[in-house]
Amino acid sequence: NKADDFGGGVYLKSVTDATINGCVLNNNKADHDAGDTTCYDKGMGGAIASLQSTLTVTKCLFQQNLAQVTKAGAVPKAGNAGGGGDIYMQTGVLKLLASRSEDAKAGIYVAPAAISPGDSKNYFTGDGGSLLVHGTVADTSVEIRDCTFENSIAYGNGGAVSLSKDSSPDGRQ
Repeated sequence: NKADDFGGGVYLKSVTDATINGCVLNNNKADHDAGDTTCYDKGMGGAIASLQSTLTVTKCLFQQNLAQVTKAGAVPKAGNAGGGGDIYMQTGVLKLLASRSEDAKAGIYVAPAAISPGDSKNYFTGDGGSLLVHGTVADTSVEIRDCTFENSIAYGNGGAVSLSKDSSPDGRQ
């Protein structure tokens, strides 16, 4: 399964009480082609994207999910980032319980030699290898219990899990 913007397998927006129980989410992809623009708010949630929603995920297996922003399938320009190889959450409530993540990936590898000297601080391409959460303390609640994250990769912050205001260069600080 593939989506351009959010949620390669499942997309929720303003859902009050969603539950995903006992599922296998495998090889899903949120893959946004930004072209020559800068984009850090798409290519989110390889398997699941939950925006302003309440979501409980229990006893699920996530395998080889991917979230990224590219330029025609290759390295994007500086400042681009996707995230949440398995799950992306933008404000709301998330309970991730008794689940397992294997080989999730957020972003695309950029060789150091390909980065211009002035762009190094802007060359992150994905936060939260397995889980990326955007929000503030006032509008976001996350509970992770009895979960395993194995071989997650983020080409930015949080190899397995990243929590930040947003994926802009300022929001990631």
